[in-house]
Amino acid sequence: MIDADVSGCISTFLRRGALDDKRVEILHFSRKRLNQVIAGLDGHPRFYFRRLKLVTSAVLDYVDDYTSQ
Repeated sequence: MIDADVSGCISTFLRRGALDDKRVEILHFSRKRLNQVIAGLDGHPRFYFRRLKLVTSAVLDYVDDYTSQ
């Protein structure tokens, strides 16, 4: 489910160039959860979820930078 939540938020970000507060909150929660998930994985699943976390972090960094201006 975490994959779907993050993918939905990122898809919205790519379409709109911004996220509402609810989606930002979902991404923050998901990033914390991804740390837990990644710790229990190896191989391809670990690689996939690490990449998902990197994209999540990049979007959150952009949103945080944009809202702080």
